[in-house]
Formats: sequence, C-alpha cells, structure tokens
Amino acid sequence: MLHRIFSVYAIFICLFFFQCSSKHKHTKVQFGVLGNCEMCKESIEEALKESPGIQSADWNVNSKVLTITYDSTLTNLDNIYNVVSTTGYDSDKMKGSDSAYSLLPHCCQYKRKADL
Repeated sequence: MLHRIFSVYAIFICLFFFQCSSKHKHTKVQFGVLGNCEMCKESIEEALKESPGIQSADWNVNSKVLTITYDSTLTNLDNIYNVVSTTGYDSDKMKGSDSAYSLLPHCCQYKRKADL
C-alpha cells in the first residue's frame, strides 16, 4: 500500500515539473555582430547574460556570429538586438549606439558600416 501511494506521489511530482518546464519556450537564434577581440566577446556576452530570459550567449570572435538561447516568454528578438545596440556594437539588423560605441576601448572600435 505504501509503495502504491509513493508511486502515485512520484507521478504527480514528475507531471508538475514537466508542466512547469513546458511553459518556457526556448528559442535559439544566430545573427552577425561586429567586433574585434576577446574584450568585445566579454562585453557582448555579459550584457546579454544580464538580460531577463537569456539562457546563453556566445559570440564567435572569428565568424562574428552571435548565438543566443532565450526564453521567448520573457524576451524577444527585438529586445536582444536592442541590448547589443546599447552595448555599442552593430548587428546585422541594428546599428549600435554612437555614444556607447565611442566609449568602447580602442581595440574594440571597428570600422562601422554607414548603411545600417
């Protein structure tokens, strides 16, 4: 009898955790972000990881591609582009803030495209 009660209790716990985890919509995106060095990588990733809903952020120094996994119930792609922009970096969709770009270390200042 005790074994049966424990089994039913365990099933309810599993269902509860499954239901809670299924509410989160994990979305993975990649897009281009300009930058030069490991300092850029650290700045971009840290700004994103401090934003609500971001599970992971990885910017590749060589390919200039940012890979992000986020919870789409807490943030969206426009917010993510905005975080990158306010950090001072240009993405394939949005130009970085001029004031933030001017505060980047010299090694992080790259040749900007005029037509973003």
